Amino acid sequence: FDPVHNGHIAMINSALKSGYIDCVIVVPSVRNSFKLYANKLPPPYRYYMVKETVEGLGIKNCFVSDIEFGIEGVSYTAVVLEKLSSEGYIRDFLISNGVKRKKAEDEHEFFWIMGSDTLGTFETWYKPEEILRYASLLAASRPGDDTEVDKAAESIRKNLGGKVEIFRLH
Repeated sequence: FDPVHNGHIAMINSALKSGYIDCVIVVPSVRNSFKLYANKLPPPYRYYMVKETVEGLGIKNCFVSDIEFGIEGVSYTAVVLEKLSSEGYIRDFLISNGVKRKKAEDEHEFFWIMGSDTLGTFETWYKPEEILRYASLLAASRPGDDTEVDKAAESIRKNLGGKVEIFRLH
């Protein structure tokens, strides 16, 4: 999200329409292990830029979290998901974003949304098995993308035992 662009918005909207999820929590990266020196804007600017964009476009059931600001060191996905999926955090976060208490207190299934190009490298990520303990993967298949999405998904299922779903980007 540096900067947030139409592809990000299309991915959020397509994921919400996919039937796999009922809300999206966007987590702008503070210290992304893949882009430690590539970010142009400081983390607070990226956070507020994404928040303003999501709110300005009126994307229903899409919320922006600042959870990575409380993480020391590199913001590994496994660490983010451990904190995000904790019962206390997610309940309070959803309630603070207008979700009714009963729904916020329900059990939640988490999906990590990514592009199909990223799915092909997932097995090389930091602690991929741990990521899959907290969340399933939801990969966007982009028009014209030559990534072998089904092959990458099957490899993750076979080698890591994870749940991987694929949706079309509109």
